[in-house]
Amino acid sequence: IDEALRELVARARLPADMAEANTSRFDGATFTLEAFRFACEAMPFLADGRVVTCRGVIAALGARAAASRMPARRAAPASTGAAARRGRKAEADAPPITPEEALAAYLPQVPPTTLVVLVEADLPPATSTLGVALAGRGITVQSFPVPEGDAMVRWLRERARRAAGADAPATGAMTIDAARALAAYVGSDVRLATAEVRKLVTHAGVGRAVEARDVELLTPQAATTARISSSVRGRATASARRCSSCRFNTGLNQ
Repeated sequence: IDEALRELVARARLPADMAEANTSRFDGATFTLEAFRFACEAMPFLADGRVVTCRGVIAALGARAAASRMPARRAAPASTGAAARRGRKAEADAPPITPEEALAAYLPQVPPTTLVVLVEADLPPATSTLGVALAGRGITVQSFPVPEGDAMVRWLRERARRAAGADAPATGAMTIDAARALAAYVGSDVRLATAEVRKLVTHAGVGRAVEARDVELLTPQAATTARISSSVRGRATASARRCSSCRFNTGLNQ
């Protein structure tokens, strides 16, 4: 996801010396709609546009909303009089807008010069207010499922090819045996996998593919894990695989 985020931000073509001045970042703890709106509507500084990234904001808003719906420990003193009764009736007829609804209402108003990126572990339900907003015009949703098993083996070999670049052998920058041994070690940890691939490709050098012996030499834990995994696989009768996915939501008002 981080790599995809960097590529997306790079396509915004912010001047290198002005990129930080035209970038705002929020997470679930720092996000407020007022600050978000201000960041989106700020004029680009010596650039053609701005980038606003939000990590885990939708999930945090949902958690805040759930907490606010919990019953209070002590009820507020009851008001008396006709005015108070009318006020209570008005509140009942027009419930306050939730933070999710406020964000959903604002997304279509994001200026065309601002690229908004929402990084979330899960998308909101399609029928929710935010789910409907994210399906709107000018918003692109990208999914990045975590590779596991054979998918991780293919992912590792592709990463090795990218890391080797023009120096990659025609048959591939990593053998399938090496990828299997490394996959057994890293599991679904793509950050660890990326670091290990770079280390192995650098060790292999120009024109040589990473082999299983390289993995055993530089990542001895991988070889041990692979042997244990192979032994367990022969005796296993059932296995439960945890699947997780990351959603990369790009909001760009066009």
